[in-house]
Amino acid sequence: VVNVNSFIGLDEANEIVNSHYTSLDNEYKLWTELSDSDKTVLLIRGTNLLNSNRFLWRGQRVSSDQPLTFPRKLKNGKVIEFDSTMKIGLMELVIKRQMAKSSDLDMLKLSGVTSFSDGGGMSVKFGGVTEAKNGENFIGSEIPLDVFNTYFKVYTMLV
Repeated sequence: VVNVNSFIGLDEANEIVNSHYTSLDNEYKLWTELSDSDKTVLLIRGTNLLNSNRFLWRGQRVSSDQPLTFPRKLKNGKVIEFDSTMKIGLMELVIKRQMAKSSDLDMLKLSGVTSFSDGGGMSVKFGGVTEAKNGENFIGSEIPLDVFNTYFKVYTMLV
């Protein structure tokens, strides 16, 4: 629910993906292959990640009983909303985090590869009985959060 447990709704998230990625981008392929319920879970997870440290952000919550970190009020009285730039950043965050959890084989499949061989006797054909998965090899561990820099009190990333 927008402004209760997510900064962005499913329809708007889909619009952002459709306008910022091409159908050839792995990010687009990953997002469009997810069910609506999986997309909703990822939006809530991303919101929880950004919402988890209220001291990270400039200003204070507009209302003490608001469930999310935004909107925020600065000392000069200006109110900062969770704007379109931040929504795009949230979408990049949730998609990149999901990509980081996907195996190398999952990413090859998303890239359109239908089969491959390692030259040493191992071969994989996607979509058939011989489809292989390897959840131990993660890729895409770098997640850019630069879009949020102007909203942070101090830009310090803890890993």
